[in-house]
Amino acid sequence: MTARYLRALGLAILAAALATGSGSAQHPTYTVNDPFDWDESDPLDQGVDPEIIDTALDRGQALPFLHALLVVKDGVLIGERYYGGAGPTDANTAMSVSKSFLSAIVGLAQREGYLKLDQPMMDFFPDYAAGIDPRKSQITIRHLLTMTAGYPRDEYTTEWNRWLASPDWVGYCLGQPLEDEPGEVWHYSTCSTHIASALLTRAAGMSTREFAEEHLFDALGIRVGGWRRDPGGYYRGGWDMYFTPRDLARFGYLYLKKGKLEGVRIVPRKWARKTTRSNVTGSSSWGALDRWGYGYWWWTGNGPQIYKMYFGLGYGGQYVINVPRLKTTIVAMADGDADPATADIQERAILALIINDLLEPMRAAKISN
Repeated sequence: MTARYLRALGLAILAAALATGSGSAQHPTYTVNDPFDWDESDPLDQGVDPEIIDTALDRGQALPFLHALLVVKDGVLIGERYYGGAGPTDANTAMSVSKSFLSAIVGLAQREGYLKLDQPMMDFFPDYAAGIDPRKSQITIRHLLTMTAGYPRDEYTTEWNRWLASPDWVGYCLGQPLEDEPGEVWHYSTCSTHIASALLTRAAGMSTREFAEEHLFDALGIRVGGWRRDPGGYYRGGWDMYFTPRDLARFGYLYLKKGKLEGVRIVPRKWARKTTRSNVTGSSSWGALDRWGYGYWWWTGNGPQIYKMYFGLGYGGQYVINVPRLKTTIVAMADGDADPATADIQERAILALIINDLLEPMRAAKISN
């Protein structure tokens, strides 16, 4: 692994935070009156000390940016708390947790035969081919999924603002100058996920939202409260999907069960496993994680003493975390309108709460038993 590659990885989490940030309130709250109806249980009935759950939920009060914290163990809701006036019917932006949803959606489009991972992306955009860098004909859907297309990192910069001000988001992303050869270097790229949303729309002959509702949301029994489009009518790929915390937990639990719930196969098993494994590995720690990596639009990591986990992460502190050996899914929702200077602080604080006050005590108790 080259030094340049490692430097790119070392900036990953910062890029993830900055890529979809905003310094001013721009994200509405939608209402979903029927979030997923979880079976609920006393933690003790699921082998967890209730004091662990109560202590962690109480400590969430000290984080003014935290909106919700949920714990699901063995498919049962054992902890749920809302903060700052938020409630279970509030569907707030999941920011870049949306990338993990889009990962599932692309896998389902592959299963349905609409696309193949090693297809060149430009096969779906012949109207943009004139005058484009010929290297872009080598970029495949797999490169987009692994964020190795060669596009530069997305950050909260002038270039990011130019993209959002553009009347043609897809054309802007396709036309970005390549920073590296396709397949060589990993850069966190929200343009890559937005291209994928437009590509899927063209491949399937329906909007990304229509496809997702037909093949994923309805099967899960969840609803997307809102999902905004770009100026060309394409649903935003990789951020700004709105869910209730209970519906986010349902999605996380689907992956914890390797894509199959209540006897129904929703996401292919191989896809659920492959996409949540590290495709690249970071060279440094981040917050409470001593190791982290990235799969197909899912993060991976280990905390001190903590079993391996994988998670969706959104700007400012939205999390969908799975710890398979603990059979646990944890969801956190937080302020997605934090300014870039504080978003990383929020993300680290919430992750520290989850690891230090929930996962580590649960792990220690499991070992002692």
